[in-house]
Amino acid sequence: MIRVFQAVPLCLLLACGTAAAQGNTVASLQDDDPKVVYLAAIAVCLAGQGDRDKTAALFTENGWSLTEDRMNGVNKLASRHLGVNVEAARDGAFCLATSDQTGTDDTRTMMVGLVNSDATTGLTWEEIEPGSHGCSTFQMAAQIKAEVSATADKDTCDAGDRSAVRIWFGAAP
Repeated sequence: MIRVFQAVPLCLLLACGTAAAQGNTVASLQDDDPKVVYLAAIAVCLAGQGDRDKTAALFTENGWSLTEDRMNGVNKLASRHLGVNVEAARDGAFCLATSDQTGTDDTRTMMVGLVNSDATTGLTWEEIEPGSHGCSTFQMAAQIKAEVSATADKDTCDAGDRSAVRIWFGAAP
């Protein structure tokens, strides 16, 4: 079943949003609530638009630590909330946000709310046929796709206590 969650043209997060919405989203990376931090991490992954330096700066300027993993081709970003992390491909192909505290159902709901917020612009939100792992997959713009799974390895699609959102920029697998 294909569902369209939001088809209102908006401008990409932080690229065209209001200054207040931009500041609030980025500031949320420092929030005390891990769910708020996780949603902000997903939003900031989108804002980075596959640019590794821009993505890293958005996180590190807000208190996240950065570890360059050149062997695996990713920048690892960690929040002060141990269960919320991000990996951004150094080549810009994807940005992955993970949470050990927010389940997949909550994550899908939060992402729909994100697209409906003042912080995001330019995105459409359409659930498309599941990817090869059978997990929820969303087309967000012509060259932006997101998949919600229970783990970073995509071996499980649903879980009540953890989730991962992988956002692909350009041609997604």
